[in-house]
Amino acid sequence: MELKAFQVENFRSIDQSEWINIDDVTALIGTNESGKTNLLSALWKLNPVSNDGKINLLSDAPRKLYSQLRASDKSTIFIRCKFELNENEVQHISKLRRTPIEGLKFTTVCRKYNSGYTVDFPDEKLSNLSSLIFQNLITSKIEIIKNLQLLKSENEEKREKFLNTFEIIDLEFQSPIVDKARLEKCLSLLEDIFDEKAPKTSELTKVYNDTHEFISSHLSNVEKPTSEELQKSRNYIIEQLPNFVYYSNYGNLDSEIYLPHVIENLERTDLGAKESAKVKTLKVLFDYVKLEPKDILDLGRTESKADIDLSTDEIEIKAAEKKERSVLLQSASTELTSKFRDWWKQGEYRFRFEADGNHFRIWVSDDKRPEDIELEGRSTGLQWFLSFYLTFLVESKDAHKNSILLLDEPGLSLHPLAQKDLSLFFGNLSKTNQILYTTHSPFLVDSNHLNQVKAVYIQDDGTTNISSNLRANEGNPSQTKSIYPVHAALGLSVSEMLFNNCTPVLVEGPSDQIYLSAIKTLLISFGELTPKKDIIFIPSGGTRGVKPIVSLLTGKNDELPIVLLDGDSQGSKMAEALRKDLYQDTPNSILIVSEIIGMDQAEIEDLIPPSIMKKLSRYQLRSNNPDSDFEDCYVKDSPILKQLEEFAVTNEITLEKGWKVEFAKLVKNHLLKISRDKISEDTISTWKALFSKLI
Repeated sequence: MELKAFQVENFRSIDQSEWINIDDVTALIGTNESGKTNLLSALWKLNPVSNDGKINLLSDAPRKLYSQLRASDKSTIFIRCKFELNENEVQHISKLRRTPIEGLKFTTVCRKYNSGYTVDFPDEKLSNLSSLIFQNLITSKIEIIKNLQLLKSENEEKREKFLNTFEIIDLEFQSPIVDKARLEKCLSLLEDIFDEKAPKTSELTKVYNDTHEFISSHLSNVEKPTSEELQKSRNYIIEQLPNFVYYSNYGNLDSEIYLPHVIENLERTDLGAKESAKVKTLKVLFDYVKLEPKDILDLGRTESKADIDLSTDEIEIKAAEKKERSVLLQSASTELTSKFRDWWKQGEYRFRFEADGNHFRIWVSDDKRPEDIELEGRSTGLQWFLSFYLTFLVESKDAHKNSILLLDEPGLSLHPLAQKDLSLFFGNLSKTNQILYTTHSPFLVDSNHLNQVKAVYIQDDGTTNISSNLRANEGNPSQTKSIYPVHAALGLSVSEMLFNNCTPVLVEGPSDQIYLSAIKTLLISFGELTPKKDIIFIPSGGTRGVKPIVSLLTGKNDELPIVLLDGDSQGSKMAEALRKDLYQDTPNSILIVSEIIGMDQAEIEDLIPPSIMKKLSRYQLRSNNPDSDFEDCYVKDSPILKQLEEFAVTNEITLEKGWKVEFAKLVKNHLLKISRDKISEDTISTWKALFSKLI
């Protein structure tokens, strides 16, 4: 199962967050004290591997609710997660719940402060049957009854009795949906006309038997599962939950591991957050080498006076134990060296564990520096990565494919280039493990995948919220500070692009970036576009952000970047201003969607075939009115985005913050799966015309 979205409520600084969609890699950005760690902690406590992630009402409950929760049964939910099940899981749940597989693709798992879980299947369809198959059967049987040849022992009164009963049953099946109660009622009506003494050769008896058997055979399809079966399905989901592995910089291995203090701290329960995190990492380390700290302490000690009085046999036993522990350390060193190379590509590191008196030391060497150097003599970046790696390796119990990594401020001590490598590493690791991390560093924000970035900010009432819309709560000055890493990442990305000879194109927002990237990919795959330089679309955060970012995108030869704007009033005004000012010598570098498409007020969304937009709008704009459908009110050759928004207002549909980005992602995923014959030649021509101007 794969995590798709989560929501946190009644947890520390969070009253109720938005539902946040999760990618393979998801970055949470925000200012200090905005609540990023609280969001990760709530997720961690859904299914933590270690006891450190157990629920603690005193530290986890919001202060204003603590007394209320403490006095209650603590059944308050604090984390909700939506998971997508794989095919095998869906099949298994379908059997347990006796429910069609179509409605079991997603499950919602919640956890309460009393450690209990709730499991729901929001799209589950009741096992009801269409009445049409029964209507056809009963209608045909009525005709047979009217025209069949009665036996000599039968009379017209019996025929009339059958006809009356079947006509009543026919009325029961006028409802479009057939449930268990309706089928049982029809079987009861049939049994009222059953005649045990009727000859087997009777046509009426044959009609009765056929009908009774047909209805009975479908009864099992609508039988509800027992409470025990339902509980088994919920238990199965809990068993399949991925492990959540949490790691913060607090847990970095100390530069020097003093065993007497370690042994003492492992027994303590009154440690602060930082010391607890370090103890957790040390537990992980000793689990990895498969030795207790006391055993390692004994291994590092020299002979004492007490050893002088030992017998020969006792000395041999002690020597054998010491040798075995030493071999275990060597074996663990070799294993760590081998596995670590598969993870970190910054160098070919070799590790060696050693017991030295009261100290446990980790020695490190590499190809460039072959001599052994203690871990504390190497970079803090290497110390962080080794600590994180050990935590993940041990806590996930090698079940890497069923673990979700929660990293709090990863790689702060890494060099910027190493942070970029770490970002690439996250991309590779995400093939087997979903990753959520918090960061302030622009080097850990992937500007090519801004849809993976979520903004965490403090609301006016002091509580924490999170949004996929990087401009959410933009009226609050603290929000601008929250998303600063994104702006910085864009600047870094732009500089890198220029050095790599790419063609940057400035667009208004992330949704524009998503649509245009999809179109570019399709044109290249269709063989209609062969750019000599890659085309990168840079969102500016709206028309107001265009001018500031233009300066960043200007190359060494002072060549201004191409700007692509919507044809609405804001886009047209900005285009006119740019052509009169910065772009007065190169007005053709300012492109407006309306001029490309030939539609007044057109926006980027109008580049997508309307048939696709209308189809996918059903998922985005779900109306409570079954008679209201966007396709019915769509106006051809008119900007579709404004129509979608007007439809939402008319039908009282709430459009969540960031809905345009989420809808763009939905459209992009659909586009990349369809073949060329599903897209008209007129649309292809429009796309080619646009990209010829961009190139």
